[in-house]
Amino acid sequence: MPLAPSPQTVTLVHGAPACRTKWLLDRYRDSLGERGQPMAASLGSFAGVSPADGPQTMGGSPPAWLWLGPNHRATESVRSCLLEGEGSTALLEPGVRTPRRLADALASLTDSRHKPLGAAERQALVTDLLRRRALAGRLGPLGAVGVTRGTVDLVDRAIVEARSQCLSGKAASAYLRRSHGAVGAAIADVYRDYTGELAEHQLHDEAGRMALATELIAAGPSLSESNGAHWRLVVVDGFLDYSPLELRLLRAIRSRAETMLVSVAGADRLGQSAWVERRLTDELGPVERVDLAAPARHPAGLRKARAWLFDDPRSLPPPEELGPAAAESIEVVAARSPREECRAIARRIKRLLLDGAAPQEVVVAARRLPDGGQLLAEALADHGVPCSVEPPRRLGEAPLAAAVRTLLRLRTRDWPFDTLLSAVGEAGFVALGSLGATAPRGRTAAERLVRSLQLPERRKSLMTQAASLVSRSEESEGPPTDLQRQAIDGLPVLERLAVAVDAFAERATPLDWFDTVQGVFESLGWSSESRIDQAAWRAFEDALAALERLARWRDVAATTVSCAELLGWLEDWSERLTLSLPAEEEGRVRIATAATAATLPCRWLFLCGLSEESFAASRGASMEEDPAADEANATPQDAETQLFYELASRPSEWLVLSYPALDHAAQPLPPSPFVTELERLFPAGALRRDDQTAVFRAIRPDEPPLGESDFRLHAVHDALAGDASTLASAASRGGALVEALAMVAERQTGDTFGAAEGLFGDEAARLALAERYGPEHLWSPSQLELYATCPYKFFARQLLGLEPVEGLQFDVDYRRRGSIVHDAMAAFHDRLGLIEDARGGHSRVEAERFLDALVGALREKLAATGLPPLEAALAEIETRQAERWAQGYHGQLADYEKHGTTLDEPLTPQRFEARFGPSRRGGEGEEEDPHSVDEPFAFDLGDERLLVTGRIDRIDIGMLDGERVFTVIDYKTGASVTSKLDDMESGRQLQLVLYALAAESLGLAGEGAKPLLTGYWSVQKKGFVAPKGLSAHNVTEGEHGFTLAPNQVWERLVETIRRRIKEIVVGVRGGVFPMLNPDEHCGARCEFRTVCRVGQARSLGKSLTTENGED
Repeated sequence: MPLAPSPQTVTLVHGAPACRTKWLLDRYRDSLGERGQPMAASLGSFAGVSPADGPQTMGGSPPAWLWLGPNHRATESVRSCLLEGEGSTALLEPGVRTPRRLADALASLTDSRHKPLGAAERQALVTDLLRRRALAGRLGPLGAVGVTRGTVDLVDRAIVEARSQCLSGKAASAYLRRSHGAVGAAIADVYRDYTGELAEHQLHDEAGRMALATELIAAGPSLSESNGAHWRLVVVDGFLDYSPLELRLLRAIRSRAETMLVSVAGADRLGQSAWVERRLTDELGPVERVDLAAPARHPAGLRKARAWLFDDPRSLPPPEELGPAAAESIEVVAARSPREECRAIARRIKRLLLDGAAPQEVVVAARRLPDGGQLLAEALADHGVPCSVEPPRRLGEAPLAAAVRTLLRLRTRDWPFDTLLSAVGEAGFVALGSLGATAPRGRTAAERLVRSLQLPERRKSLMTQAASLVSRSEESEGPPTDLQRQAIDGLPVLERLAVAVDAFAERATPLDWFDTVQGVFESLGWSSESRIDQAAWRAFEDALAALERLARWRDVAATTVSCAELLGWLEDWSERLTLSLPAEEEGRVRIATAATAATLPCRWLFLCGLSEESFAASRGASMEEDPAADEANATPQDAETQLFYELASRPSEWLVLSYPALDHAAQPLPPSPFVTELERLFPAGALRRDDQTAVFRAIRPDEPPLGESDFRLHAVHDALAGDASTLASAASRGGALVEALAMVAERQTGDTFGAAEGLFGDEAARLALAERYGPEHLWSPSQLELYATCPYKFFARQLLGLEPVEGLQFDVDYRRRGSIVHDAMAAFHDRLGLIEDARGGHSRVEAERFLDALVGALREKLAATGLPPLEAALAEIETRQAERWAQGYHGQLADYEKHGTTLDEPLTPQRFEARFGPSRRGGEGEEEDPHSVDEPFAFDLGDERLLVTGRIDRIDIGMLDGERVFTVIDYKTGASVTSKLDDMESGRQLQLVLYALAAESLGLAGEGAKPLLTGYWSVQKKGFVAPKGLSAHNVTEGEHGFTLAPNQVWERLVETIRRRIKEIVVGVRGGVFPMLNPDEHCGARCEFRTVCRVGQARSLGKSLTTENGED
C-alpha cells in the first residue's frame, strides 16, 4: 500500500518482532516501488558532501530510502526479504545498511584530512601512548604491570567503551574511574592523550566516524531547503537498544527524512522497552505510535506468549482459557546431553525441510556459542542439513596465522622444542616433505630426531648434534643406528627450515615484513588456498599497512619493527581481528547467537542451551534505582528479559526450547527460569514436552531415519527384529566404524582369545610372520623376554613399530645416566687392573683411592658427552647422583668377591661391552670389548638353531683347578632390581642365562671357559643380585682341592628355557599375540594402555586355547 505520511513524521512501531519486521518491509517495498527510476543520487548528496568538491549542497537529486539494521546478518536478511515480495524487482542499492556502514560510507566521501582509524591502528596508537607514559614514569597503578599485551588490551577496550558513550573531559574520567576502580584514573589519562592525538591529526576511530557522519548529515540542507536531496523513508528495525552515538545519528537523520519508522523491541510491560522508548522520544522529538496485533493466522500459542509472557501473574487470564491446542506451536525438549540436544534439533529441522520448509526460514540460536556453533553444525551435517554459523572468524583461526606465529617464534626464541615440532609437522609447508634421502620420511625423521635429542631450545646445539650423528654414520663401516638414520633423513628438513627462518631480519618496516613473510612461505611451498587463509593474508597485510599509515598520519618517521614486536602484534591481532569472509547463507539454516537471532525474521526458531545459568536475570542499576547515575552509565533493568521475549516472539510458525537436562553424572538439571515462565502460561501438561533423558532412545519403526546416525540405529533395530538388509547397507557405508563395532562385539563374547585380541587368523599373514622371523632372523634376549611378558606388547612394538611420542622431559635421562655409568665402570676397572693391590681382587684397593678412581672415571665420561650447557647441567646432577652410589660400590664389590674365595684366582672384571652377533650400533662412538665377535650365538632348540645377538655389560674371569671360570653381569641403575628363578623359567628374564651360554659357546671369556655365576648388579643398592642357590657350576671340595661340577638346577633351567623359547618362537611365527599379562597392574605404566584391552579380557576370563584344546 502506498505510504503517504505527513512531512517529517516519526513513528514508533510496537508489536511482536515478526509483525514489526513484516509491516516495515511491506511499507519499504511499496515506497521503493513508487520511485519509477533507478536510484541515481550519491549518498553524499544527503549529507551535503561530494567526494570531489568537499562539503556542498547538492540539489535536484531524486528521493532516497534508508533501512538501518543492527548487524550485517540482519541487513542481509532484509535484502533477501525485499526480493521475495510480490512484484519486487532487482535492486542494486536498496539502501539497507548498518549504522557503522553508513558512517563509514559518509566519512569516506570527505577530503583526505579525515583519516579512518581501524582496530590495528587504534591498538598501535594505544601501545605507543602507553610506552611514552612508561618512559616518563607516568603510568600510575599500571606501572606495576608495565606495557604488556594484557595492559594494552585493557586500556584499548576501556577507550572503545568510553568513546561509544560519547564521553569527553571530566565525564570520561568519571566514567572510567567508576568502571575500572583503582586503575581508572590512569586509563583516563591515556584516554585524554588518545583523544588529543585524534584531534591533532584528524584521526577518526569508529566512534569518530559515527560522530563525523552525524555532523555531515546535520550540516546538510534542511528538509525544506533540500530540493529533493533527502530521505523519503527511513526504517530502523531490529535494535534492542541504542548507544548514545547511534541515537545522535538517528537525530541527525530525522532532520533529513520525510518519514521515519522506528521499531521498538519488547513490550510495554518490560522495563527495557519503556526505557528505550523514552530515550528515542528524548532524541527524536514528537513521535507517533503504531501498535501491531499478531495476525490471526499465527498459532495461538505464540500469540499468547507474545501477549502475556513476563506479565504480572495477577493480571494473567486462566491458563485453561485457550485450551491445550493453543500450545501446539511451542515445544520444550529435555535432552540428556548437549550433543543429544543438538541431534534432537537436527531431527526436527530435517522433518521441516522434508515437509517443504526453506532452510533460510529456520534459525537455531543459543545465548552463547562457546564452541563456535560447531556441535550444532556437526549434528545438522549428519542429517544432511546445510547451515551457516554466525560467529565471525578470527585471524587466529586461520592455519596461515598459526604457521606465521610458529616461524616467528623459531626466530625470536631460538627454536623452542614444541614450536620446532609444530614447524616440522606443518602440512602447509609442502617443500619440507620433499627433502632427505628418503623424502616421504623426512618430516617424520626430523620430528623423531628432535624428540630424541630432547633439547628445550638452542638451534646451534641441535644442528651440531644432528650433523655429528650424520658424520659418525659416514665414518662407520657398520649400518647406521636408528638415531643416525633419523639425522640422515631429518637434517635436510631442519636445514631448509633454518634457511627460511634466517630470511627474517632483525628489524624491518611493517610492509617489508609482509613481503618477507610471503617470500618465506613461498620458499617453503605453502599450499593452502582455502578461503580463510586467503582472507588471513589480506587481514595480515592490511594490519601491517595500518601501522605505516598511522606513522604517516602522525607525521612520525616510518619506524621499523623487530621480529619480537611483529610476533607480539600478530598474537594480539589473532585474537582481535576478524576476517572478511563473504557469508554463504542462501538456502542454509542459520546458526546464531541469541542477540543476533532476535533481529532475524524466521518462521521456525530453535532456542537451545537453555540451562539454568543461561539468560541470567542480570539486573543492574537503572536510572530510577540510582539517581546519581548519569545517562551514559545508566543500565537497563531487564535486558535479558527483553532479549528472551524478542526471541520467543520472533518465529511466526513454531518455537522449540531445548536444554540439557542431565549433567555428566546423570543428575537432573533444571531449565532456565525463563522456560518455566513460559510454561506457566499454559495448562499443566498442555505444552508439548519431549523428554529425551533416557540413556537409550526408543526406535520407532514407522518413523524413517533422518540422518546417518539415525540410519545406523534403525539398521541395528531392524537386524534385531530379523531383517538384516538395512544393516548390510549400513555396513557397506560404515567403513572403519563397522570394523570397530565388529571388534568390540568380538571382544565382548567368548572365553578364548581371537582376532580382536591379537590372534592372526589369516594364513598369508602367518606365512609372512614365519618368513620375517625365520631361521635367519637375529633374536635379542629382550625380544624374547618382551613376548614372554606380554605378547600383545611385542605385537605393538616389534611388528607395528609403535612407540610413545615423547615430549620434552625435564627428568632423569635414564638411558644417558646408564650409558655414563656403564662406560665409567669399564674405564675404572681397566685402571684398577694395572694396580698391584688389585690382583687379589679389586676390592682390596684402599677405599679412598678406589673411590677417587671411580669418581674420576665418571667425571671423564661426563665431559666426553659434549652436551650443551642446559643438558650438561642435567647430566651433572645425574652424575653427582651416581657419585653418591659410588661410595657404596667398594663394599658391594667386597661382598661379591666372597663368591670367589675358593678360586685359585679371584673373579676380576676383564670384559666390558662384549658383543656377539653383527654390530647394530656402529658409528655411535660407543666403546666395545676387543674380544667381541660378529658371530651370533646359535641356541639349539632341537629342530633348529635360534640365532641370538647381544651385548654383555661385564664378564669377570677367574681360575679354578686350571680352568677358566667366568661370571656374566648386567648393570642396573634403577632403584628396584630382582632376579627370580620363576621369571627365568617363564621367559621373562632370559638375558643372563643366554648371555652365559653365548659367552661359553663363543669363547668370549677365553677358550674353554666355564660359566660360574650370572646376575644383575644393582648400582644403587644391593650390588650383585642372583637367584639364591643358582650357579652354572658348583664348586666342590675333593681330595685334591676345589673343582667344578655341573649344577643340575642350572641344567634343568636351561632345558626349561629351551622349551619356553621354542614356544615363544612358535607363537611369534604363528601370529599369536593375545592380550595376556600376568601382572594385574600392567596397565598403570604400559605405553600401549590406551589401545590394549587386557582388563576387558581378564573380566571375561578369556584364555589362550591351542589347536588340541589345551591351555
